[in-house]
Parts: sequence; C-alpha cells; structure tokens
Amino acid sequence: MKKIDLHIHTISTVSDSKEFLFSMEKLKEYVSTRNLDAIAITNHNIFDIDQFDQIQQELTIPVFPGVEVDLENGHILVISDNCLFNIQDFSEKCKKLGSYIKDQNSTLTLDEFYRVFPRKELKKYLLIPHYMKSPEISDSVIKDLSQYSKITTGETSSVRKFVELLNKEDDLIPVFFSDQRISEDLVNHSMQQTYINVSEINFAALKYTLSDKSKVALSLKEGKDLFNLTEKVVASTGLNVLIGERSSGKTHLLNEIAQSTSNTKYIRQFELVERSDDESKENFNRQLLRDESLFAENFLKEFKDILTLVLPIDPKQSESNVNKYLRSLIKNAESTEKKDSFAKAKLFSEIPYKPKSLDTLDELIKSIQILIDNQEYSSIIFEELPQESLIKLLNRLVDEYRKIYLSNFIKEKSNSLIADIQGDLQLKTRIQRVSDIDFSDIAKETLMINEFNTITKELQKDKILDETEIYDFTIRKSKRPFKGAQEVLNIIKKQTSFIEVFKFYDHPFDYLQALKNKDVLEHADFVKYFVKIQIEILNKDLNPVSGGQRAEYNFLRKIEDSLKYDLLLIDEPESSFDNMFLNNKINTVLQEISKHIPVFVSTHNNTIGASIKPDFILHTQRTLVLDEPVFNIYYGYPTDKKLYASNGLSVNNLSVQLNCLEAGEQTYKTRRDTYEILEN
Repeated sequence: MKKIDLHIHTISTVSDSKEFLFSMEKLKEYVSTRNLDAIAITNHNIFDIDQFDQIQQELTIPVFPGVEVDLENGHILVISDNCLFNIQDFSEKCKKLGSYIKDQNSTLTLDEFYRVFPRKELKKYLLIPHYMKSPEISDSVIKDLSQYSKITTGETSSVRKFVELLNKEDDLIPVFFSDQRISEDLVNHSMQQTYINVSEINFAALKYTLSDKSKVALSLKEGKDLFNLTEKVVASTGLNVLIGERSSGKTHLLNEIAQSTSNTKYIRQFELVERSDDESKENFNRQLLRDESLFAENFLKEFKDILTLVLPIDPKQSESNVNKYLRSLIKNAESTEKKDSFAKAKLFSEIPYKPKSLDTLDELIKSIQILIDNQEYSSIIFEELPQESLIKLLNRLVDEYRKIYLSNFIKEKSNSLIADIQGDLQLKTRIQRVSDIDFSDIAKETLMINEFNTITKELQKDKILDETEIYDFTIRKSKRPFKGAQEVLNIIKKQTSFIEVFKFYDHPFDYLQALKNKDVLEHADFVKYFVKIQIEILNKDLNPVSGGQRAEYNFLRKIEDSLKYDLLLIDEPESSFDNMFLNNKINTVLQEISKHIPVFVSTHNNTIGASIKPDFILHTQRTLVLDEPVFNIYYGYPTDKKLYASNGLSVNNLSVQLNCLEAGEQTYKTRRDTYEILEN
C-alpha cells in the first residue's frame, strides 16, 4: 500500500481566498511527517515549471505535475505524467489558462477547457473532479469529459463522504486529499491522504489503481471502514469509544483531533454541567431569548417592510394640510366677485403636474440586465428566454424610461415656472389663492392606515406557528398579543415608562404614533413591540421542561445538528446525566449519528463504554519511563483479544475494559455477585 496526496498548493493565485508564501522546508516536513509515497502539485489555474523542477530535485518521492482548473463553476484536477517531455508539453498548455482566469470568480466553459486541453489528448491525463466536495463539478460536465478520457475518480471533502462514495455501487472511486497550502506559517499537517494498493508508483499505476474501488483505502489497517486518525492512530468511520485512566491523555487526544481536522463538532468535558439549578434555569432562559429573537427577526421580516411604508405617515401634518386647503378655499370663494385680472389669470389657480415614478421601470431594467450579464446560469436562462428577446425587451424598457424621464423633466420645469408666476401674481392681488393639495396621497395614506390596522390585528392573534420534535422534546413556536406594558419592556430592555404608550396597543396605528413619540426607542426596533413571539421547550407530556430535563434537552440540542459536520467529538458525557438517560437516549442517538459520520466518545462509564456497542476502541495509557511520562494509544475492535499500538506494543482488551469501565476485575465480580443475590 502506498500513501498519496495529489492535491497540494504551492503558489498563491488570484483564485485563492488569501495569499501565502510557499516554503520548501514545510513541504519536505509534510512529506516526511505523513510518510507520503507520492504527491502532485496542483495550483489554481497555473503551472510553474521552474518551481516544479526545484520540488522534484528536493524530494525523493515521485512528484506529478498538475493543475486545479476552475471549470463550469466547479474544480477539477488535471494531472500529467512526470516524464520530461510530458511536463514541458503540460506547462505550455497551462499557460493558456491565464487568458481565461482574471479574478476569483472566473471560470472556464467546457469549450474553453477543450481549447487548453484538446479532446483528442485528454487520455494523456488523470482527471479528478471535485465530486462530493465544494465547488462540485456537475454530472453533465463529467459525462461530457468522459467521452474523451474516462473519469473514474472523484475527490471528497471528508471521511464520511469517502466511505459513503466507496459504498455506492456504479459510482466514482473516492479519494481524500489535503488540498493544503504549503505556507511558511503551516503548523498542523493535514491527515487527508489516500492509500492505494500498488507496489510501485508511476503514472500508469496511478490511473490503474484509481479505477478500482478495492484498491483505495484511508488506512493501512485492514477494514474498509477504518481511517488514519493521526499518523500513529487508526479509527473507525463509525462509533469510537476512548477509554483510559484519569490523566492518561483522552482529552489531549480529542483536542489533537479537533485541532488537526476541520468542520468538527466538539462537545467538551463539563460543557453541559451547571453549578446550580438557578444557573441552569438562567442559561436555559437566556438561550431561549436568543432563539426567540432570531426567530422573530425572520418571522416579522415582511411586517417590518410594512412598518417601513407606514412609518413616514404623519396624520397631524395631513390634517394640517387639509385644514390649510379648506381655509384657502373658503377665502377664495368669499372673494369670487372681487377677483381682479391677476386673480383671474389661468396660471393663478393652476395645479402642479405630478411626475410619474420611475422606480418600477428602474427595477425591471436592472433585473433584465442581470439576466443578460449572468455567466453562471447563462445556458439555462437563454434556453428559456432567448438572448435576442431579452436584449429587445431591455431596449424597449430603456426607451420607455427615457420618455418618462423627459416628460418628468418637462413637468418639473413647468411646475417651477408656474410656481414663480403664481408667486408674482399673489404679490399683485389681495385674493387668496387656493393652496395646493394632493387628495390622492391623503386617500392613499388613509387606506394604508386602515390596512395596517387590519394586518396588525391579524398578526396579534394567538397561533402556534411551528412544532418541531427533537427526540422526546417538542419545540413550540407561537405568537400572541402582549399581555401588558411590562412584557414589552422586557423586549425593550431600557429603563423607561411604557404604560402611557401601551394603552394604545389595541389601536395599532395610534400605538405606532405613540412609539414614535417615545424618544428613547429606535425606529428599527418597533417591529418587535407589536406581537409576542414565544418559543417553549416541552417534554414528552407537552409540559414545560424541569431542571434535569433542561440539561438533557441542551445535550440533545447540541448534537442535533451534528450531521452538518464531518466529525463528532464528545468528552465524558456521563458527567451531566444519569445512567438511564445515557443508555436509553444518548447511546441510541450516538449510534444513529455514527451511521453517517465518525463519532468519538471519551468515557469512564460502562453504560457508555460497553452498552453503546462501539465499532472501535481507543485506549490511552500513561506510563513512566525513567521518571518521564510516556503516552501510548492502543486500538482495535471490541471483540479483539488484544489492542495494539503503532509501536507494536499490545494490551489485553478485556483487562483494559474492566479496569477503565468497571474499576477493575474484582470490583466487577463483586458487583455482579451482589446483583445476583438481589435477583434471587
């Protein structure tokens, strides 16, 4: 078996999220530390032949030339043979990539890819697309490429996905590579490599072995569900139990795993332990308030938009404008027979033109422009909406925009002239001119106020919005009206009087005006003060959870989203729970999660350690050699008679389990005898 990593970066390019400086020493250190038998240099859309030659000279293992190409919004590794002629030819081809890749968002189309790597020459290369790894190469692109060079291998992003793909019949063969930037500040060397069953590594051997699922693995130890956890430790892709005496290195091992892996969920020792029931309740309620706030923000998003429209409405100003209009109308009517030539002029009573809003047209033009300019989904867009039709539509909308814009410009100029003339005429006559007013705006505001009151009243009605079950618990999300001023003050979290404001609560628009008059309140927060959003955690009897149930819920909540991660680590969960909960719930949940991702549980408890029926056992042991502590890690299956360390040492599996989980063989026998006496 040979250990390979065919995805390594040594040059910072425009496609990288951050810059880095390459270190040859770090590359040699990585190859040595991880005992690699072969690597490939695969920078983003670039191949530096001079740097590659230097790397080849510095390393004693095979190094293959490669490039990671941005193709159709996904990534694909293109790896070449490492004989001199092929390297030079590969370098010349890769130079063409620069003309297509200008920034981090650039990507090649298939046609552009074939211009760089001609179809008839693709068989010369090993093509490895991102398959169960972001950004993925689509199935349609893989199918197209496979017409010219059969793609048999896909790169995965985690152990879980590697095993998942390995177990899929008639699918690509998985590989798991580091995708690591070999920078000067590199500290933790990746554990992401793949073993291939081959005696000697050359390009032909790579292509052959990576076309056979039986020839790839994540560990040297026999078993397709095993992988290298560290350089010296093997683990299962299922459920692993860590056992060992106090201070033997269990937590240290979990910390090391957490530091050397990404996308890992780690529930640390005592993380769930509360010092008192009051503290437990306070933390629980604090978390509920955070959850309520996040849910309310999302649920009230549309109501917030409505508030934004209604907030500028000033009923007092509208009333003042109407009264001003009525007074001027009455005065003008009273002076009808006294009108002089200035007051009789048509422009004296002319109403201003109302410009037409361009907002809708502006949004339409921007939307059409986005559709035309989009490259990522252009094939789908233009299949449904021909590009010529979109361009024609855009031109028509732009023409319409120009017409309305010109019309508005003329109206505004006319209004300005009319206003100047009306001002001069008013100075020359004693007749009161009728004030300008737009009754359509006032009518619109009145309709908006009525509609706002109706919508808010509906929003405030009692209703269960959602109920989600997490194992034996129910998360109930509901809404209801506030019961009093104090409930709203709990949301406001400011020292202020609110009784005078809250008395308008049953009249939403009046309540909004009262909120606006309260200077200490931010307008952006008004949306929170109209309806009480509530989240309740209920037990299986649909009653509020008790003290002990809060801790159980917190744990289940913490691991509920574990499947979003690639690894789950839990350090001594027994420190927070009784054995019945451990056995009936935690064991069951962890067994289910371990079907999808690797799980590691550190424990001293036999309910967890033995009853959980793990797939693999890791035993940490601390011994003194010449007064210096030496740590060893032994591993094996639960049914193995012995557990072995990487240095060849072994321990008796039964003794380890009895000592670590049962306080020794004698204690176990005594306890067993006591139970037999009680039973009889």
